[in-house]
Amino acid sequence: VRQALELLGLGQIKVVSGLIAAETLYLPEYTSCGGMAPDQFAYITALRDQLAAGAGARFAAAPNRVILLERIQGKRAFQSQLTRRKIRTAVAQVFGSRLNMTVIADTDKHLMGCLKCQIELFSSAAAVIAQHGAGLSHVMFMPPGGTVVEIGFSGQQSEYLMLAHLFGHRYRLIDWDTCNETHCDMSSMLPSNPP
Repeated sequence: VRQALELLGLGQIKVVSGLIAAETLYLPEYTSCGGMAPDQFAYITALRDQLAAGAGARFAAAPNRVILLERIQGKRAFQSQLTRRKIRTAVAQVFGSRLNMTVIADTDKHLMGCLKCQIELFSSAAAVIAQHGAGLSHVMFMPPGGTVVEIGFSGQQSEYLMLAHLFGHRYRLIDWDTCNETHCDMSSMLPSNPP
């Protein structure tokens, strides 16, 4: 929170944590998972633009720049090193020698703790591949026209589908079970002629 406030030029605001008592409390409007009210997009876009400006992001995709987010820790981590290798191999088969892939693991404490670094990194991505989760919210910082590949479950509702479309990206969903049990074919998921 402190980093976001600083990027927004609000670093002087006192952040209070723990139990508080207030006469009036303003909170963001709640929506169900996968839902977004039409006016919320304007707020998200304005927030994205202010955060990006504070981080000095330029929104220019690097050729064939793919960001792969890997969960190593927690209940929803990629289940095995083999699965991670299958996904990396599948991406490499699509892009071939043109691939410029950055793999980000949730164990990278420096990057996980640096919002400015995350915004700068995603502002140059042509494609983002990640398991369903909050890391996909960074697609709002990608230049328009990118590709978002979410590894999830067939038929799931995803707020990242809506977020990707609202920011002008192509969205694909790969079924986790198929990718985990057999091979992970991304040829139909990534654009046939990657940026």
